[in-house]
Amino acid sequence: MIEFYGLSISPAAAAVVVMATAIGGFMRGFVGFGGALALVPALSLALGPRVAVAVASIVGLPAVLQFLPEALRHADRSRIGPLALAILIGAPLGSLVLTTVRPEIMTGVIGAAVMLMALITWRTPSGSAVKPRPWLNVAAGGLSGILQGAAGIGGPPSVAVLMAQGGPTRQVRADVLAATACISVCGLASQLWFGIFTEGSLAVSAVLVPVFVASSWYGGRFFLRGGDAHFRAAALGILLVIGLAALIGSLRPLLLGP
Repeated sequence: MIEFYGLSISPAAAAVVVMATAIGGFMRGFVGFGGALALVPALSLALGPRVAVAVASIVGLPAVLQFLPEALRHADRSRIGPLALAILIGAPLGSLVLTTVRPEIMTGVIGAAVMLMALITWRTPSGSAVKPRPWLNVAAGGLSGILQGAAGIGGPPSVAVLMAQGGPTRQVRADVLAATACISVCGLASQLWFGIFTEGSLAVSAVLVPVFVASSWYGGRFFLRGGDAHFRAAALGILLVIGLAALIGSLRPLLLGP
């Protein structure tokens, strides 16, 4: 076992965490979200959920700054404004929700909703879009904020709604980047308030940040060098997988017991 600032991790688990960090960074750079979705499960198994949420929040911050200029240049502010306000309100409620609602029930409901939104978006012909509705952006932002505050993986509801509203590929990706930035910053502030950060989580973050930043940069370059042709399918495919995994994961303890 490797002892690291009060944390114990096996070499095999450490290798898996580094690999998940690289995959998450590439996803963040390419489709604009998904970093924590790859990193949190691996870290939860290796070091526990509290450390996982803290590390994922810190590791994702450099990517927020890395892609912020693109988000500011190309994002549709009329979509992002209501969504960002709802995220700000929802994030500190996440921990409170987690104390009153069984986590597997909340995860299952969100997983099903994400799958439904992704399927609706997939059936929308390329070039057409769902008419933007501010209340829908507010609802998605609130849900993202709550999920980010509770589990550090708040991206899918907002991403699904932004994808459904369509638009040029670069603008949609910028919308996703802007939403992800709001989710990351608001979630971090909420987690700071509830005191989840420790010396160990900060040390692990310092080791993983360079891996995440480098793979995020590569994912961004891949998008610019022709990967944009695969953006829609990749983003929706990731949403479907995330939603299905969340739904299955929530049903297992309900059907089989703890």
